[in-house]
Amino acid sequence: MTHSQIQESIPLLALGGLAQAEEAELEQHLANCPACRALLSEYNLVAQELDAQVPTLPVPAQLETKLLQQLSARNARVPLKPAVVTQSRRAPSFWRQPVRVSRWAFALGALSLLILLGATAALVFQVQRSGTSNTAAGTPSNKLANLKVVSLTGPSSTDDKPNGFICLEPNSQIAMLWLANLQPLDATHTYQLWLIQNGQRTSGGLFRPGSDGRAIFMVNAPQLWQMYQEIGVTVEPEGGSPGPTTPRVIGGKLD
Repeated sequence: MTHSQIQESIPLLALGGLAQAEEAELEQHLANCPACRALLSEYNLVAQELDAQVPTLPVPAQLETKLLQQLSARNARVPLKPAVVTQSRRAPSFWRQPVRVSRWAFALGALSLLILLGATAALVFQVQRSGTSNTAAGTPSNKLANLKVVSLTGPSSTDDKPNGFICLEPNSQIAMLWLANLQPLDATHTYQLWLIQNGQRTSGGLFRPGSDGRAIFMVNAPQLWQMYQEIGVTVEPEGGSPGPTTPRVIGGKLD
């Protein structure tokens, strides 16, 4: 797998939804990649947070009596076999139980949906962990209701033009950026994200795509996202520029 494909599989690893061979391949990569270990740590925290949000329901008072009655009736009909003692194993939490998804579903776009959901969960968790006020932070359900997913395109009309999307919450400063079909760059250049507010451009960070032209980038904007009307990406010298020096590669309007 390429580095970008490994990054896209990390949400499934956190949820326990990878085959054993795929999980072993990712574990081998994680041993030598601090960036992917940090990303997995974020998704593990998301899984734990979601697990904690599942409410514990009280057991009905009649449940024990009904179960005992059913077991007694069944034992009366079926002879009991000697019990086989096996080593007990702690059952995984709901969010870490394996997700059985056939390979062809990924080719039809299910992987993109899983990645989007993973980004949504990560974004909600990051907003809650940031120092946002209670009014802005809200509850997880409110966050999900307010999320915006904006499609981004390049100026070219060809099929292989850059494309992607940004997932953001207008009342936060956190966003997740997914881009594809980016051209590779030499060591002296980098991609730079620009946040546009009333015509003024502010740097949103620097990033590089993988060898397959894809990039996953968490953006921490200087202001709330509702303050920006548009974003764009340009190629800049290594270390970035105070303002764009080349034509836009990809971008889109946020409002």
